[in-house]
Formats: sequence, structure tokens, C-alpha cells
Amino acid sequence: MMQKSDVIAAIATGKAPCAIGIVRLSGAGCAAVAERVFTLDSGMPLSNAPNRKLLLGTLRDRQGRVIDQAMAVYCRAPHSYTGEDEQLLRLESGFKQEIGEDAPTEAMQRKLQDAIRSGRITFFVARCGERAVGMCSVAPCFSTFSCAESGVFEDFYIEPAFRGKGLARRLAQAAQAWCHASGISSLTVSCAPCDEEMYQALGFDTRLGTNFAYLG
Repeated sequence: MMQKSDVIAAIATGKAPCAIGIVRLSGAGCAAVAERVFTLDSGMPLSNAPNRKLLLGTLRDRQGRVIDQAMAVYCRAPHSYTGEDEQLLRLESGFKQEIGEDAPTEAMQRKLQDAIRSGRITFFVARCGERAVGMCSVAPCFSTFSCAESGVFEDFYIEPAFRGKGLARRLAQAAQAWCHASGISSLTVSCAPCDEEMYQALGFDTRLGTNFAYLG
């Protein structure tokens, strides 16, 4: 289970001996992670490198000793190797469709991506291999009741083929654990009556009145 902002590193070549080795990094801040051990021969920071262009550089160990020459290519979102943004938007469209709403427009998609990058909302993603198959989100806000940060649990969706495998519980637990580690005092969810038992079983077991909304 991962946060949308997690940096992932994975070996992309097979186990058999070969002439090259490929390591793939993805997630927000992956260029900064790569720069700890890799420098471009041009002296340019990798984070400023042209998009989708293979560039020569030097790979070093933690002590700064040269390991070998290497090449790097920086594929910026949303056109990354793993297509993380597209996968999240695909799940978001499936979620909207299931609750009877239209898929997000391009303008809404841009606003969502901006909110993720600015930290106003954090997504947690369940994967099967490279494919994102489930998600949930936490939107932090300040609570005057507790005089502390609280969070709103939303965007809870798992693709139909992957339901009944324990992903719902793992997603909810990942979000709850992140809130606890981040100093968020409470996590609330609004749901239809038919979903109440499910959320109670997932740990949302304290009833806090009834929600009303102004949709002006």
C-alpha cells in the first residue's frame, strides 16, 4: 500500500547476467533522490533536465566514489513511464461513475493534480503489479473542536475485479496510520446509509451526528 507521493525504486532488468542494468524511480521527488547518487556530465541538475531525453552522467556510491558511467532519462508527469497520474484519474473516473456522477473534466483533473502536488490532499493507492486497482484519499483541515488537524476520508474505490481480497481494509488502515503519524487527530467519512456497516467495520466506529451541506 502506497501514498501517491511515495518514491518507488525498482530494478527493471531481469536477473540473468546482461550488459546493462536499469533502475526505475517514480513518485514525487524521484529526481532529488536520484541526484544523491547520480550527476549529469553537463553539470545540470537532473531535475532541470529536458523531458524524455537520455543524458550521460556518473553514478557514485554513498561516499561519493565513482561506480560507473550511467545514463538517465527524466519523464515528467503526467507522461511518465508508469503513467501514475493517468492511473489515478482512471480510478477517479471509475469512482465517479459508480456513484452516478460524470467523469472529471480536464479542468477538474488539473485542479486535482494541483491539490495533490500542493499537499492539500493525499491519495493512497493499492496496486497489482504496475496497475493501480484501488484508492482512497485524506484531505486535512483544521478542527476548532479539537484545535488540531483533522482529516476527511474520500475517494474510496476498488476496481470490481479486485474486491473481496482485503484491499478495502488495507487502504483504510494505511490512511488511518498515516493520519496518526501525521498528527491528525481524527478522520471522518460521510456515506450513504447502505455503507454505514462497511465503514464501521473498517474502524470508523464513532458516530458524529448527521452531515448537511450547502452546495451554492
